[in-house]
Amino acid sequence: MRKFHEIDMTDYGISKYEALELKYFCLSYPDKIKRLNELADTEELTDEQREEFKRIEKDVKAIHAAVQLAIGGQIGLYQPLLRNLTVNESIEKMPCGKNQAYTFRRRAFLMLSRIKK
Repeated sequence: MRKFHEIDMTDYGISKYEALELKYFCLSYPDKIKRLNELADTEELTDEQREEFKRIEKDVKAIHAAVQLAIGGQIGLYQPLLRNLTVNESIEKMPCGKNQAYTFRRRAFLMLSRIKK
């Protein structure tokens, strides 16, 4: 896996370890989507599976909401930022300047930390 640029979130009241937790929460997104699809294809879910489905769905919605809030309506940034956060796609593939891209990513992590609380 390509190196994931560490971000300093201490200015926002998020410790290094909380930032790492958010990073890995986002990187688990593909697994969450896969499991969500598996559960959706199951004809009859047990109570445990229903709870798991709700939990995973909540996590996925939180990531989507954080990205949406971070970009603030900027056209063309949703998918590139989502891919950067969830599959570690290069920040340079975002259709904006590098500093602005890092700002959007930091903002997404901040929004996600607030949503998860």
